[in-house]
Amino acid sequence: MPTKKTIQNTLAAETQQMLRQRFTTLKGELGVEVECIISHSNLNVVENMIRQKNWENGYDGSIRTSNSGDGDGREIKLRYDLVDIDRLFQDYEKLAELIKVNKSCGLHFHISFKDPIVYFKLASYDFVKFFQDGITALFTTEAERYRLSCRFCSLYASEQNFSTYANKQLNSPSRCGESRYKAINFNAYNLHKTIEFRIFAPTVKIEVFKKYVLFLLRTIEEYIANNKLSIDVVSLKDTMIAAKPIYIEEFL
Repeated sequence: MPTKKTIQNTLAAETQQMLRQRFTTLKGELGVEVECIISHSNLNVVENMIRQKNWENGYDGSIRTSNSGDGDGREIKLRYDLVDIDRLFQDYEKLAELIKVNKSCGLHFHISFKDPIVYFKLASYDFVKFFQDGITALFTTEAERYRLSCRFCSLYASEQNFSTYANKQLNSPSRCGESRYKAINFNAYNLHKTIEFRIFAPTVKIEVFKKYVLFLLRTIEEYIANNKLSIDVVSLKDTMIAAKPIYIEEFL
């Protein structure tokens, strides 16, 4: 018969295993817009996957290919509850094997929150600067550095610049044209009740995708918890990259 201590140890181990699967304390949903190129040979397979997963997809004329034989430029939209991040990672890894990306592609994250107060906390220049400082430290590859200067996801240059563009975004009940082409797009709240993060580099590498998702979630968590800019974003970046495997409790 198991002793009380044995039962306690078993429960502790099971609890720890459950915690390892909780990638974030945030409550809400994460949407992913994957701009990509699908070869003609993989098109049927990808479209079947889209139907099975209840994703959305459409053509994207902004995606450039070397020639028509390379395939079609598509935007695939994925959506997951934040408690299902592990499933997102598994599904994205399968999708990434079937698509290609280049500099004309983007990887956009839409995040929604069950607590509406979170939206108001993040609609501030303090958060924007915190996020942009972290991204600038995190991005080191050529593709990532390209995103820092891309006109479709440009950084907010100053508090005044943020105020000008964020007001245009939030005051527009519909898509607000080029005003939304910033690293963080608040116009998405009026359309989808989300905040859109446009600056991430396209990737078919699952470890890079995981790094991006967890960096985004952890940065939001850190800002909400501290609501100040005293966090060492470089250390945060190093922690995110060094984590193997990547689990949320390793960052706490």
